Formats: sequence, C-alpha cells, structure tokens
Amino acid sequence: MEIFNKLGIDFKILIAQLVNFFLLLYILQRFLYKPLFALMKKREEKIKLGLENTVKIQEKMEKVEKDIQEKMIKTNQQINAMLTKAKKESDERKGDLLEKAKREIETQKKETRDYIEAEKKKIGEEVLREVSPLIVEIAAKFLTQKVDNQDKQLWIKEINSAIDKKSNLKS
Repeated sequence: MEIFNKLGIDFKILIAQLVNFFLLLYILQRFLYKPLFALMKKREEKIKLGLENTVKIQEKMEKVEKDIQEKMIKTNQQINAMLTKAKKESDERKGDLLEKAKREIETQKKETRDYIEAEKKKIGEEVLREVSPLIVEIAAKFLTQKVDNQDKQLWIKEINSAIDKKSNLKS
C-alpha cells in the first residue's frame, strides 16, 4: 500500500471510479448498446429480407419474360398461320372470281352473238320484205316488155343500190 500511496493512488477513489465505470458500462449496455444492436439487427434482417425478395422478384421477372417470349412466339406462329390461311382463301376466292368473270364474259359473248345474228336475220327479212315488191315490179316489167341488155343492167344497178341503201339505214 505504501507503493500505492507513493504513486498517488487512493483506494477509495479507485473503488469509486471502478463503481462509476461499471455503472456507466451497465447504463450504456442497457440503454444504448442493446437498443442499438437490436436496431442494427432489425435493419440487417430487413436488408436480408429485401435481398431475398429482390432475388424472388428477379426470378419471377425472368419467368414472366420467358412466358412472354413463349407467348410471343406462339402468337407469331398463330399470326403466320392466319396469314397463310387468309392468303390461301384469298387465292381461292380470286380463282373463283376469275372463273365466274370468265363465265360471265362467255355468257355475254354468246348473248351478243345471238343478238347480232337475230338482228342480221331481222334486217335480212326487212330488206327482203321491202325489196320484194321492187323485184316483183321489175319482174312484171320484164315480162310485159321487151327489155334490152342495157335496161337490164340499169335495173340491176338500181336494185343493188336500193338494197345497199336499206342495208346502210339499218346499220
């Protein structure tokens, strides 16, 4: 103890300082370190949970992206199939329409030919009906008179010109 006295150490003060130190340590431990460590532990758990959630979300996003890609591929295949089907139907319809148009054109051609033939026949009958009296008249003149060749030629020309006039009027 003498050594402690020579060094200037007082046991009473030393014990009081030790009590103060342990009391301070207890108070810090109780009111500062425990809540601080608890807060740090909670924060660490939140970070850990956040990282786990991030990993889960990332996995879900990868799965969703994969699903989207698969659906896009499937949709593209369906679109291509629909386009192919539509093109095929369009080609078939185009062929049907062309065939129908050809039939209609042929029908119209036939109707036009028939109409032209009927008109020709009708015109021929009209010419014959209108020229017949002239022929009868000329024939009567031939029979009642003696006609020389020059008159015959003149009458034939008149008949032909009358027939041509009638034909031109009908055209």
